[in-house]
This record gives sequence, C-alpha cells and structure tokens, in this order.
Amino acid sequence: MTFWEVELIRKAALSVLAEFVPNNYYDGLSTGIDDQLKKSRLDNELGRKLCFFDPNPKITAQQFSAADVLMWVGFYEGTDTILSLPAFETMNKNLPQSASQDVIDKLRDIETAYYGLLGNLKSLNTSLCEAVCFYAMYLPDCESKALLKAIEKKDPRYDFQSEKDNEAIVSEMAVNDAHKQYNRVLKTQGRNDDFISRAKKIRESNPNLSKTKIAEMIADEYSKETGETLDPNTIKKEFQKHIT
Repeated sequence: MTFWEVELIRKAALSVLAEFVPNNYYDGLSTGIDDQLKKSRLDNELGRKLCFFDPNPKITAQQFSAADVLMWVGFYEGTDTILSLPAFETMNKNLPQSASQDVIDKLRDIETAYYGLLGNLKSLNTSLCEAVCFYAMYLPDCESKALLKAIEKKDPRYDFQSEKDNEAIVSEMAVNDAHKQYNRVLKTQGRNDDFISRAKKIRESNPNLSKTKIAEMIADEYSKETGETLDPNTIKKEFQKHIT
C-alpha cells in the first residue's frame, strides 16, 4: 500500500472515533520522519486503548472495529517510516573497489535489517487488511468499495529476489536493533497509560488522597507485582495532568 492508501484507511477509521480522540491529540505534527513516527505511535496507542487497555462501555461494534484498524495502521505506519530512514539509502549504492571489509560488513548488516523489517511489514500488511475487511462490512457500499480497493494492490517491495531471500534469514537481534527506538516508545507509553489508569481508580475510591500519596501507592503496587523499584515522582509526573 502507498502512503495515500494507508492515509485513506486511517481517515476512514478516525471518522467514527472522533468522540474518543482527546483534544489536541494530533496537534503540531509535521511531515518529518520524527513526527511521522510520533503519529504512528499516537494512532497505535489510541487503537490499543479503545480495544484493550481502557475500552469505553459506550463504544459501538463499528467503532471497536475502527479502533482495531487504527491500531494496525499505527504498527504499519511506524514500520514503513523506519524503512524510509536515510540509513537504508546506502543499500543500492555501488561500493568502490577500495571499500574496507568493515564497511562491507556494516552495509550487509543494514541490508539484513532492511529485509527483516520488510518481512515484518508484509505480516503487518496482512493483519491490517484483515482488520479493514471487517470494518468495511459496517460501511455503506460506496465507502466499503473504496477501502477494499485501497488494500487490493500488492506492494512490489514484497517480491523478494531469491538471493535476497537467502540473505534475509534475519536474526532477532537485527530486527530488534532496527525496531529498538519505536518499541521502546510503545512500551513506555503502555506503562504511562497504566499509571494513569491506576491513579484514576485510586482517586475514585480515595478522593482525599494527595497526588504524591497516590504516586507512592502505585510505586508500592509495582514493587509487589514485579519487584521493580520506581520513583514516585516520575509516576506522579505522568498522571497528574489526568486527575484533579
């Protein structure tokens, strides 16, 4: 799928989720790579929140399906954006005969990571298309046809050459290195969402507790559950904007 086809799918999902999108959620985003990665993270977070972490009892089946689409759009967008990073531009350049073995090895590592991510993108494409097919069943015929048209074209990047297939038996380390920053962001945000959820529950049952005390209670809960020691001040910083 092209950028515009993915964007069409994204807009179709967001069109029925407007009531669940926080104010200023997507404000300030540009077309730069960093902001595109941020947009994909925000899409993924909102979709996952509505489907798994904080499902709204008022959400309809159509909106739930749209949230599933948005979640996969975020995964797909993020991986596709990583594949456009400048580091991968060196892959198709002819090396001078004087190139050192170290340079050759580094370029091979880049190529290995690229084809590993491309394989991952192909898998994400399948999941996104399945989610779109389900969502399309809730739409009027003309809108449904437009979405299904957007997912029918095969991305030529998925046609690996046989020699590339052999070289692209990618280790988990290579893929994880390329995904490290994106996955770290998702993990951190998932924990922050949990801080906010726990803080709201504690506030509901104990309205007179200070935010500092709530943060200490959350830190204590984490210590008992995971054995991990967290700084209450860090926890407080994440949830204090979300509770009164």
